[in-house]
Amino acid sequence: ITTISQKTKKEIVELLPWAEHKITVIENCLTFPVKKVEKIPNAITQILIVGTRVNKNIETTFSAIKDLPVELTIVGELSKKQLQYLKEHNIRFKNKINISEEELQQIYFESDILCFPSLYEGFGLPILEAQASEVAVITSNISPTKEVAGKGAILVNPLDKNEIKKSIELLMNDAEFKKTSESQNKTIYSKQSTQIAKKVSRKSIEEKKHKVKNVPFTKINFRQKNEANFSFSSSIKNEIISLPNSTQNFIFENGEKTVILNN
Repeated sequence: ITTISQKTKKEIVELLPWAEHKITVIENCLTFPVKKVEKIPNAITQILIVGTRVNKNIETTFSAIKDLPVELTIVGELSKKQLQYLKEHNIRFKNKINISEEELQQIYFESDILCFPSLYEGFGLPILEAQASEVAVITSNISPTKEVAGKGAILVNPLDKNEIKKSIELLMNDAEFKKTSESQNKTIYSKQSTQIAKKVSRKSIEEKKHKVKNVPFTKINFRQKNEANFSFSSSIKNEIISLPNSTQNFIFENGEKTVILNN
């Protein structure tokens, strides 16, 4: 079993405690290439929101920024209630739906801050996407987002709109802090990518060893109707073998001690 974070592993173990030793954690990676782009300063701070489901907690972000001179780019379909709030509070926003990976990457390049105060995540891929694009990140001080972000984000209480607002203002008003944060993000992402590649390679090698270990010389025992006992050892997979003094056949399947009798 391969899962994307220690958090999801823990959740699986709670349901299937006997499977813990079978679970390997390999974190998500980017689905678009990392590019070096010269970013042009925005006249107005561009804040990116990725995802609009309930767990993304975007209403708290709306409440945090409603009095700030910023513009939102929201990726994902907005509900009528969310649209109504944005319009009632005169929040500047652009809404992007059903976009390609190339379009998403361009949106990251044009953004200043990713605001991602999620209430629940299995991983939190937008954090990595923002870090790789040198975008400052604000995210929740909960698992797994705080582990994904590492030191490359401002961690906040996702339910505290004032804390989110102060973090945005810090990034807006302290140019040096923002620049350091964005530069640090790229370094952190590079290190994470190397670690993920090593995990994938290690898991691939372990799986190959496991397959080889389980194929050769598996002994299969079965009993015929006349109660005579036979046993047979084989390293051949998926081959039908005729036994001496018997009209019965069996299939040796995938190294497992499974017998199929054919009349």
